[in-house]
Amino acid sequence: MLIRLASNLLGFSILVAMIVGGGTQAGLLSDTVVKLVLAFSSTFAILANRRAVLTPVSLIFPLATLLIFALQLTPLPIAFVKSYWDPSIREAWDAAGSLSSFGVLTTSVNSTLHMLSEAATAILFFWACLNVDSADAPRLAQFFAVGWVVHLVAGLIEFATTNFATISTALPYPINAGLFANSNHFGLLMAIGIPPLIFFLVKQRSPFSGALIALIYLLLFAVGSRSALAIALFLTLVSLIAAGGSWRRVLGFVALVSAALAALYFSGILFGFLFKYQDAPVARLEIASTTLQAIKNSPIFGTGFGTFLQIYPIYESPPKISHEYVNRAHNDFLEAVLEGGAPVALLICAYFAFLAWLGWRISRIRSMHLRDTATFAIFALIAILLQSAVDYPLRTWALLAVFLYANASAIDAVMHVEQARAARDLKKPAPEVSTVVPLLTHLGSWDSADRPT
Repeated sequence: MLIRLASNLLGFSILVAMIVGGGTQAGLLSDTVVKLVLAFSSTFAILANRRAVLTPVSLIFPLATLLIFALQLTPLPIAFVKSYWDPSIREAWDAAGSLSSFGVLTTSVNSTLHMLSEAATAILFFWACLNVDSADAPRLAQFFAVGWVVHLVAGLIEFATTNFATISTALPYPINAGLFANSNHFGLLMAIGIPPLIFFLVKQRSPFSGALIALIYLLLFAVGSRSALAIALFLTLVSLIAAGGSWRRVLGFVALVSAALAALYFSGILFGFLFKYQDAPVARLEIASTTLQAIKNSPIFGTGFGTFLQIYPIYESPPKISHEYVNRAHNDFLEAVLEGGAPVALLICAYFAFLAWLGWRISRIRSMHLRDTATFAIFALIAILLQSAVDYPLRTWALLAVFLYANASAIDAVMHVEQARAARDLKKPAPEVSTVVPLLTHLGSWDSADRPT
């Protein structure tokens, strides 16, 4: 009973993050509520469940992240710190007239401490998702599905009544689409729901799934998110292939998309859709170029987590400065490298390699149910990472919670295979697989007389 309560609380925290965690502004009350709910439910889930699931794989990335934070916040001789600071930062330090002989690598201790609290909450939540009892693991997916449907309904209502006009009274941040402040993030969440629907359409010939997919595309085009629409098309194509769809269906989808794009192009709608933001104060490429320049000046240890707002204006080109300030790099990878330096760049590369290995292992899983569930998780991760190259989905708790849950689900599937293989090597009968990692519960129920020697 206690374990089931822990799973329900963890699932409820995912739902809370998805519904009220779509803000992009700093210091939102809703984000504080999400962090508290996630921290409480994650701690309760870890303490309530006695599964030992923390493998080296699940420890390396979180602990490496915490070590980078510790490095940035550790007092070091000021001469050493200055040698790695950007010249403009050194000038500001000297102008302040500080007599301290020690300094830290981050240029804003308060911002880095705030980011540390968020990173610690995220790590705790990730470990809690790995710690969920196998029998209750599907409950988390059900809570995610509820959150996805809530956003779908909210988006439909907005399109029907306000044409996606900003709503400013429901949550502590302006709502632009679904329950997100950013329409691209709403579109990404809708796109993540496409792979399961494709699998239902292909494997179970569900007409409802087909109708829902068409509705998602209608919403994506109405909300005007170019990145989300491109990701949705990509996910549809790879899902058709992964679900075992015939080449006739795959080629039919490609032909249908090509015909639709041609019709939109000749009608003039496509041109307006693609270039509707051409008059934006600062283009994405300009932001990326400026961020890269900042990275070149602080390449080793970065400028400190959470310091983008303080550092970016230093490198802005004066002729291109407008009354609208740039609050994000619109590229989570560049922003992370700017703030964390070379260690973060290495960690990102290692994660990409790990994700490729994880996908390869999942493709070799024999259990169809387990493989399909893990495939959905991998597709969700790929979708979020793709948009992270042109936006900042991981800076919102709604999508960060989904990202962490998807990582845990994919790792959990591979862990099940390893445990099942270990059981076969010990010549112990492995139970039939129906949910994610049921074998771990079985192993945990052995008494001392049954344990192998």
